[in-house]
Amino acid sequence: MFCGVGEGVGGVAMNCPASVDSVRQVRFPRRSVCEFMIRGERHQGVVLNLSRSGVFVETPVLASVGSPVSLRILDYSRGFSAFLQTKVARTVDADSSEPLKPGLGLEIVRTSSDFENLLEDCVPDTSECQGLYRVRVMRRGIPRSRLITVPGRNEEEARQNVRQYLSREWEICEVLP
Repeated sequence: MFCGVGEGVGGVAMNCPASVDSVRQVRFPRRSVCEFMIRGERHQGVVLNLSRSGVFVETPVLASVGSPVSLRILDYSRGFSAFLQTKVARTVDADSSEPLKPGLGLEIVRTSSDFENLLEDCVPDTSECQGLYRVRVMRRGIPRSRLITVPGRNEEEARQNVRQYLSREWEICEVLP
């Protein structure tokens, strides 16, 4: 599970690789299919992480910051859907200089009890000891790098945690304890 604090651009420490800006809540990785409505049009995406205050959805669809979004997270393992009313807090397009997959950062406006149950399932088991690792990532062909702080039981797990959220043009340079 990811924990830590966002610092912004530059020496980036993130609580989840799906965010490079400051965050208010701990985010937990959760890959779930979702459907969302923007301006009356239905789209599909994949939830990459979630917190009590927001959700990051991997999707090529972009929208203006502040746009209202109705989101339905499909949880096939539990056999239900969680409905949320959100608004766009940030967008990441495919040409972004950020090490993230393209998508929408959504701020939760109204939630449901199903979402609260889903969120509880994502809270890590604290009985397993995890350390924090700093992972340096670099965009191919550009000499500038960023640091991402992630938990893991070992360096390989930290590397895997970061890899699943990086866009294709970013690569891992090193993992530091």
